[in-house]
Amino acid sequence: MIAWLKGTIHHIKDCEIVLNVGDVGYLVQVGQNQSMSRGYQAGQEIELAIYTQLKQDEMRLFGFESFDERELFLRLISVNGVGPKMAINIIDQLTPPRIVGAIRENSSDTFQSVSGVGKKTAQRIILDLKDKLKDAVFMTYGTRGGSDLDAVAGTGAGGDLIEDAASALRNLGFQTAQIQISIQKHFRQGIKLDDLIKKCLSELSQISSKR
Repeated sequence: MIAWLKGTIHHIKDCEIVLNVGDVGYLVQVGQNQSMSRGYQAGQEIELAIYTQLKQDEMRLFGFESFDERELFLRLISVNGVGPKMAINIIDQLTPPRIVGAIRENSSDTFQSVSGVGKKTAQRIILDLKDKLKDAVFMTYGTRGGSDLDAVAGTGAGGDLIEDAASALRNLGFQTAQIQISIQKHFRQGIKLDDLIKKCLSELSQISSKR
């Protein structure tokens, strides 16, 4: 079973990467937002934690930025009705801190904001994983995660900057849920408002153009 790969991106399209490892090409599925936010491109050397899905007639590889994300993915697919594709979309669109926050706060609406996740599945995720919040993988993100933008910057000037960026993006017609995900990915302490808006706008525009 493949658990980790390091190689050069030979080809990339949407959520699929062909990774050249010792002149062997491995097809790896990654999250769409992960691919865009990391700026993956052909010729780039990367390393990914891997989950190998084995079926009777095929093998599929799913790639993550860290083993903690891979472990969170494993927790999600342990929930009845959550397959690998849904799990990677949940991690990619919500980010691990928001997932932990949503479970802790019983926020099924947070999970329902992910395409393909219905109310029953969202409630099942919370019910099944609630008692596992003390697992190491959840503790890793638990101290960093709320379920909204306040958890990213805390209070003070950072929170004002985030709200200004969110307001500007909403005025451009983007949905609140998408804005929150994008800001959580691109916000860094010390970032300027214009830079944060530009990064989010670039990502959100790419997502909208593919619909």
